[in-house]
Amino acid sequence: GSITLAPRAGVDAAPTVITDLKRGDPRMRALQGARIATIFQEPMTALSPLHTIGDQIGEIVRLHKGLSKAQAAEAVEAMLARVRFPDPKAALRMYPFELSGGLRQRAMIAMALIGAPDLLIADEPTTALDVTNQAEILALIRELQDDLHMTILLITHDLGVVAAMADDMAVLYRGRLMESGPTRDLLTDPHHPYLRALLDAAPRLDTPRGARLRPVREIAGGDAGFLSATPVERPQRTRAGPILEVHGLRKTFVTRKGGGLFGGGGAVVEAVKGVDFVIRRGECLGLVGESGCGKSTLSRMVMRAVTPTDGVIQFDAGDGPENVPDMGPARLRRYRREAQYVFQDPYASLNPRMTVREILTEPLEIHGVGDVDQRIALAGELLSLVGLDARALGRYPHSFSGGQRQRIGVARALALKPQLVLCDEPVSALDVSVQAQVLNLLNDLRGTLGLSYLFVSHNLAVVKYVADRIAVMCAGRIVEMGPAAAVIDDPRHPYTRALLAAAPEPTPAHFGDVAGLAAARVGPPADWPKPYAWRDDAQPAFDRHDGDHIVLLGEAA
Repeated sequence: GSITLAPRAGVDAAPTVITDLKRGDPRMRALQGARIATIFQEPMTALSPLHTIGDQIGEIVRLHKGLSKAQAAEAVEAMLARVRFPDPKAALRMYPFELSGGLRQRAMIAMALIGAPDLLIADEPTTALDVTNQAEILALIRELQDDLHMTILLITHDLGVVAAMADDMAVLYRGRLMESGPTRDLLTDPHHPYLRALLDAAPRLDTPRGARLRPVREIAGGDAGFLSATPVERPQRTRAGPILEVHGLRKTFVTRKGGGLFGGGGAVVEAVKGVDFVIRRGECLGLVGESGCGKSTLSRMVMRAVTPTDGVIQFDAGDGPENVPDMGPARLRRYRREAQYVFQDPYASLNPRMTVREILTEPLEIHGVGDVDQRIALAGELLSLVGLDARALGRYPHSFSGGQRQRIGVARALALKPQLVLCDEPVSALDVSVQAQVLNLLNDLRGTLGLSYLFVSHNLAVVKYVADRIAVMCAGRIVEMGPAAAVIDDPRHPYTRALLAAAPEPTPAHFGDVAGLAAARVGPPADWPKPYAWRDDAQPAFDRHDGDHIVLLGEAA
């Protein structure tokens, strides 16, 4: 096969056959970053942690346009302003770790576009972003596309993003083209069974409660027979209260001062501001919000990976509630068995130097559960429980797909028979079919094992599908909470409405409407309409609607 790049008007006499160019060919170097640029999926790994944003973006124009260091800095500042950095001049001297996920992605876009390419390859550019940041990034790409007369190859597994952005779409399966054509035609009248399967696999805001998702390939999980075989014992339940109660939870951090690496005396930032919620036994509470709203900090405080500044986290394993921050070493060790964590990134959360057998038996060995033979037998049963073959115990994580790795992560979390599982964005990095497999698995295990979940996500459709109740978090506070159907179908808070309006779905209402998605965003809490606006020194209070449905108001009545 061949890949051909069309000639530039008035510059190139003939098209460039890219596949004819050899590695190290000066013509190939002239193309990369100048005529063809790429936005990568994960900006934190695509950006160098050792160089400032200004140096990394400026390298493109210094290399391809021969600009001086001062000229490059000026061009970079102008491009950062164009991608709407809040302080472009300060950003020149900042490092990637100092930026939020959304700003890192904007820096990647600036790096890709500063050379004014003819073709932009956007490889999953918004996968790790929440819906409002995603909408802003997509609108920005569309705006710059129109300004620079640029062609975009958008690679994504999110059919809602395809509906909002793409004029035409092509569906690939195992390296082959299954179906292609105008986006509107393919999404409204798909012909190939694979595309129809992808559309069926993705949860939507109107997916009926309890409906089972239909992945392209269903996985058959085993039963929970290991519960009676493993030596891990759950406490005898003596009361029927909630498994987790959180009251007045707060967390403050001190930021480093200025742009220097060793700056000190920074400002105090309150990441979580007096959060209250309850998780009942066997219930799934979904926690949603934008990046930086405090939801991951909140879940880490529940695990006691982060120590709260103030507040109470009452956990009841069945033998009475205890405050997690006050637990001594012996009780905390037991708590590590009773509450487990499923991480966002299945690639980074498994040790690449350990086999699956070692990964699954490690927690059993740490907690002194069983002998060697019992641990290996339990590891095989855990793999069967999550739909994997026990013969995979000797393999390493790199030999598994992303969905299989996430299932191994789920199996590891279940090894010690926990009662509470904290799922921190467990499906955000997965394609829609694998996502459906994992969501079905989590629902099945919840019913089989009697688990309770705190499910953190920025995907509202996923949260509605898996959660009994939803808590919406913004700027460190829960602004709305209630039954999943009530929060999604009858949102009361303007921030919840904005999240819903910014969520793209593969429906006719969203075809080509990326500007509409971006326009839905609301400003900071101080700018919200009354009675919802609040400032940091305010004492907000909840207004109750229809029983459990509560909404945060700016001031106490």
